[in-house]
Amino acid sequence: MSLFRTNFYLFVLMIVSVCSLRAQQLAIDSLNRELHASKSDTTKLRILLKLCDLCEVKDNLRYAIPAAELSDKLLVQTKDSSQRYELFHQKASAYQCMAFYYQDNVGRDPRKLLDCHDTRLQIYKQIGDKEGLKTTLTDIADFYWRQGDIFKQLETLKYGLLLSEQMNYLNGQARFVNQIKDLYLRQGDTVQAISYHERAVQIEKKMGDTTRIGRGNFLSGLFYSHMGKFDQAINFYKEAARIYNSKKDTAAFIETYLNIAEAYKKKGDMVTSEKYLKEGLDLAERTNDIESTFYGHITWGHILRSQGKMNEAILVHEKALRLVEPFGIDGGIGHICSELAYDYFQKEDYPQAKKFAVRSLALLRKSGTVTDILHGEELNYKIDSAIGNFSEAFSHYQQFILLRDKLNDEEVHQAAAREKFQSDYDAKRAADKAEQEKKDALSEEEKQRQRLIIYSVSAGFALVLLLAIFILKGYRQKQKDNLIISAQKAEVERSKHIVEEKQQEILDSISYAQRIQNAILPPIEEVYSALPQSFILFKPKDIVAGDFFWFETRSNKILIAAADCTGHGVPGAFMSTIGSEKLNEAVKESTDVSEILNLVNRGMKKVLRQSEKADSTRDGMDIALCAFNKEMTKVDYAGANRPLWIIRKGNSEIEETKATKVAIGGYTEDEQIFTKHTIDLQTGDSIYIFSDGYADQFSPQDKKLMTRKFKEILLSIQDKTMEEQKQFLGTFIEDWRGDMEQTDDILVIGIRV
Repeated sequence: MSLFRTNFYLFVLMIVSVCSLRAQQLAIDSLNRELHASKSDTTKLRILLKLCDLCEVKDNLRYAIPAAELSDKLLVQTKDSSQRYELFHQKASAYQCMAFYYQDNVGRDPRKLLDCHDTRLQIYKQIGDKEGLKTTLTDIADFYWRQGDIFKQLETLKYGLLLSEQMNYLNGQARFVNQIKDLYLRQGDTVQAISYHERAVQIEKKMGDTTRIGRGNFLSGLFYSHMGKFDQAINFYKEAARIYNSKKDTAAFIETYLNIAEAYKKKGDMVTSEKYLKEGLDLAERTNDIESTFYGHITWGHILRSQGKMNEAILVHEKALRLVEPFGIDGGIGHICSELAYDYFQKEDYPQAKKFAVRSLALLRKSGTVTDILHGEELNYKIDSAIGNFSEAFSHYQQFILLRDKLNDEEVHQAAAREKFQSDYDAKRAADKAEQEKKDALSEEEKQRQRLIIYSVSAGFALVLLLAIFILKGYRQKQKDNLIISAQKAEVERSKHIVEEKQQEILDSISYAQRIQNAILPPIEEVYSALPQSFILFKPKDIVAGDFFWFETRSNKILIAAADCTGHGVPGAFMSTIGSEKLNEAVKESTDVSEILNLVNRGMKKVLRQSEKADSTRDGMDIALCAFNKEMTKVDYAGANRPLWIIRKGNSEIEETKATKVAIGGYTEDEQIFTKHTIDLQTGDSIYIFSDGYADQFSPQDKKLMTRKFKEILLSIQDKTMEEQKQFLGTFIEDWRGDMEQTDDILVIGIRV
């Protein structure tokens, strides 16, 4: 009965979806008829902008370009200020629609995307639209972040802050100050992060909204607790609790009290921690706040365990387990089982400790972070060692070492990113300082020269001796200036040498990161052993890459994928490490290509803590995933924005299977379905999966290769072996780009049946 109900709901959902798409298409058709029938340019502009909202991204330019042209035409004709204000807004909307097109995979073009953002920025500056300026500058900063240019991102955010200050726009100031703070915090620059955080707090106070002020104090508490400054954190928490209490916001008040208790615990003041904890828990239980009650009991159990009261700690943690079990939340159950395992382990009740440790690890492997699983493996090997189960202890210890090394590798990537940002930042400051000092020296020299002229004219009729004294003074001053300039030149040369050393250190760090990434990628020999007639063309843009290939054999299937993560260089490589790890985890649970991508999507969103909030990261991954049966007679395929191409033996066309038009991660929903396609294969068929780097490469004539040209190339080399195809594709793309910089990472995988 439950299976029938599920299938029925899926059928209804499919019908609703089809009806919705049909209704949308009918609306577009109706608007197009109205557009062609209209005689008024104002009406046409309004219809074109509606069509921009309704159409697919691939059709955006069809409506956005004429909308922008119409708005310019009407602006020339219109003198009324209110009408011109509205027309400027409509023009900005048209360029935003174009930006969506150039940002999407269909027409991805970073330079044209930035041009669209710049046009919007100039429009909003011209009409003084504060909110429009804030939104556009945020989009430009996001553009530079996607390009991996953190310095340009910081420059844009600071420009947005400057404009907001000039316009006395507090909402914009708060937005940009918080984004700058987060950027410095991610790069490990705690001094700058604290400085901008304090500015954000002052701005929130100026805005005068007590709810915002309360939330600002709470976030300050979290910030300083994260920094290990617990006294400052407690002061902010207490002020937030006072405001929440006055506003009768019980849920926020409980959350704040539990955080105060946690801060006192970390500070080592267990008595005060227990006081705030019990007050918060009492209120949470009276108001039936299950989540706060659960986390409060975990903290209370920690305190009791630290005091050696193991039986009481177990009772408290068992109560927390009973609270969360009815909801079936794997992460919560896994964490509380881990706490109980530690309780029993310290009590030396090893059978009970083992029972909870095994249950915890099983749940955390499904929904926990790498760090959670690392601690789970460590606890299991300690318990197994204590009871003499050395075989299982060794197995858990091996997993513990692998996970620890993986976390160390991630720290290497993070350190490389921070070091590059800091090096660029220091280099610019040194260059600016040297340039300013040079200008100051020249200015001072000019002032001295002017004084000398004035003295000479004033003393024209004075005694020769006095004139000689003035001349001597000028000469000595010039010598002094020359010495200053020489010293400044030497300082500039020293700064240049420091910058060059920093650059070499960064290059060494990235080269080390390349070795780590190569170790994570599957060995080429394993791929060629399972798929003898195949090739992998892999050309990172900047030593390390956001593109990566993945391979696995499992359950009589051969799985292979071509993936393209956000960005390139060190940021892209960091994302590729996460993507590869999530694929490794997913294939342990399923070999169905659709389910694998669903699991990877959820896993990536969880690791990156992605949500629909404005300050949430938009990192993601495009991927084409194939699963061949051992006989190579069928292939299952699922994709996220990356298609599958098949060239049948003897055919002169490419058979394309399109991907699901969403990315892995970012704003994609947790339960997104990635469509699976099953395709029959015959001997001699050639299969290709790839990132967008090959087709996006520019030539010295500023001409992009494009997908159509890429297809023509593949069709023209079907008489070659797969190894010859790889050599041809590699040589062709190098000849095409000439002395141009490589646009993006390049990955092409070819397989012949």
